[in-house]
Amino acid sequence: MDITDKKQSAMKLVFITQVASVKKSKETSTIIRKHVMRDIGKSRRKQRRYPQTSLESPESISRLGRQQLSVPRETPVLPWVESQEENGPLLAQPEPPHQHDPAKSTGAGSYPDSQHRQPPNGIFVPADVERPAIDRTWTGRSDPFVKFPVEMNDRIRELIDLAFDDRYINIGPFRDACLPVGMLDEAAFHQVLSNALLNIASRRPTGAQTETYDAMNHHALAINSINERIKDVKTATSDGFIGAVAGFMCYHAYTGNLAACQTHMKGVEELIRLRGGVETLDSNKPVRLLLGWSDVGGSAIEDSQPRFPLPQKLLPEIDSFQPCQAISNQIDDILTIWSYRFPSHVTMLILIGDLLRFNNHLKREMERTDGRILSNGDFATGYLFPLLHRTLSLAGDAIIAAPDDLNVLQACRIGCTLYLAEIRRLFGICGVITSLQTQKLQHYLRSSIANWKGLGLLKLWCLAMGGMEAVGDLKGWYAEEIKREASLMGWATPRQLEMQMEGMLWFPKAHGPAFWVLCRGQGHVAVAPGTNSLHSGKWDAKWKPALQL
Repeated sequence: MDITDKKQSAMKLVFITQVASVKKSKETSTIIRKHVMRDIGKSRRKQRRYPQTSLESPESISRLGRQQLSVPRETPVLPWVESQEENGPLLAQPEPPHQHDPAKSTGAGSYPDSQHRQPPNGIFVPADVERPAIDRTWTGRSDPFVKFPVEMNDRIRELIDLAFDDRYINIGPFRDACLPVGMLDEAAFHQVLSNALLNIASRRPTGAQTETYDAMNHHALAINSINERIKDVKTATSDGFIGAVAGFMCYHAYTGNLAACQTHMKGVEELIRLRGGVETLDSNKPVRLLLGWSDVGGSAIEDSQPRFPLPQKLLPEIDSFQPCQAISNQIDDILTIWSYRFPSHVTMLILIGDLLRFNNHLKREMERTDGRILSNGDFATGYLFPLLHRTLSLAGDAIIAAPDDLNVLQACRIGCTLYLAEIRRLFGICGVITSLQTQKLQHYLRSSIANWKGLGLLKLWCLAMGGMEAVGDLKGWYAEEIKREASLMGWATPRQLEMQMEGMLWFPKAHGPAFWVLCRGQGHVAVAPGTNSLHSGKWDAKWKPALQL
């Protein structure tokens, strides 16, 4: 047997000249055997099965029968989806996502473990119906073609995935409102990422460190980037640069550093002055709204008037609220007495009316969306932001009235601000600090003891709003005042008072639990003998601060 040039031995076809009298060499036998067995081995291999995802639209899915949706048991379903029982619902419900701890992460490999990544066998679930959406699968959860303003590495990609993961409920406005700002500038990117990580850390159990290493690291990178470029006026007045400084205000509001927050606010004011006015930012909606949120958030902590006006062109009209079906008897009585007592203070009356419409609208949206409205950042930005701006605009010397009337009016204004505080937290907004407001409310209430004639229920509502937000001994003072005023008005149990409050400005999901923490969480409610319900308890004879919140 004779073999041609060695270069041809690597080809698929090798020409062999065979002479019957010549014995086969070992090398030639190996080549022949490999050539024959290649096709035989290929025919014996089983065809590999890959995960499948349906791209059916919800409309077409609804027309399919149960038999059409089922697939062989070995076909995987989407991650984090539990299979239902045979007689259960047609579509599976999502499980909570894997709780990823960035403190334990070491790089790109710190993804959920195998038991979370391996889906159970069960019913095939179309991608449009279940979360995560098709772009959130494990093949890659961020767009590889997006150009980020910073040099990316595995750790930054992991943090982006953690901070802006849309599978997590109630992530606040960071993904939809803040991330676009971060894409404008290097410093803005680092600061938006830092704030988002603070948002996640704040949701951990009490006692966990809010300022994690990653949050502080990216905040420091943002500060360095700003310091290197701040002398260039053109750069310093750009949208991304101003967005970064507004992000600094949010960061220090979250961490409680009010002095630093005020410093950055003054810096933003100067940059906007050099730019030509705040209206020049209206062309960039995300930056303008972030500036507004930062302004309102910082002003709320200080209970002062906001520095910048509302961006009316970027916000929905208040008329888009669903109308109230009916006004409660409690509100009707208060409005009647108010118009008689304070006929010249129509602005406050209109504000209370709009808050009532917002409260009613939010209740309906909660029912319509099954609570998903709380993860809608646009809703919070469009309605909470301007309402809080309006309540803060009446702070300081904005209300001119006689001293007796002024104390009542300011107490009601602060009560409206505190009413919005619990709802802001429901929407995932962090950095809601109300310690100064609860102290000021106490001062106004003490200074107006004899000035609430006909408005006793309104005074009780202000006490409840202050008590739910207060801490320590101040919380005890509010609880004692609530008990005393409620007893004078004939309500023997906290539940009776709560029923009256529900006819006022009251959002049950936010204020109901906080009210019972105030009344019973610190031993203020005595449970009736023979009952297990704390709602049936009467006011305790003495304040017992068993738990400091």
